[in-house]
Amino acid sequence: MAEPTHAVEPLPLHDGKTTVVSIISSSAAVLAACSCCILPMVLVAAGLSASLSSVLAPLGSLHWPMTAFSVIAVAASWLIVLRKYRHKSHCHSQAAVKWLKNRQIILLLVATVMSFIAAAWGYFEPTLMKAFM
Repeated sequence: MAEPTHAVEPLPLHDGKTTVVSIISSSAAVLAACSCCILPMVLVAAGLSASLSSVLAPLGSLHWPMTAFSVIAVAASWLIVLRKYRHKSHCHSQAAVKWLKNRQIILLLVATVMSFIAAAWGYFEPTLMKAFM
């Protein structure tokens, strides 16, 4: 008797609500992390008004709450996506290739990197400050 083959279905893109929340929260966490020092210098160097950076300055105090929310949102998104993917697919040779071509997975990878940057901002900031001065 032949073994049944299991088709690997791509993840549905309309189920990406948590991915959107992850991208937005990780972007806000990075923005909050750099709004104190680096962002004003970058805006002035780009020829934009320094007054725009003064509007963003209050975000600096929200760096850690936004970073914590970002990490929680990204972790929840990964759990949801991996659970759905594991439920829909079995060991299949093309599963990893299809998985990495999914826009939702790519966005989650970007959100993960941005959350890591926001969390480790204290390590990046001194080097960036030296580079812009």
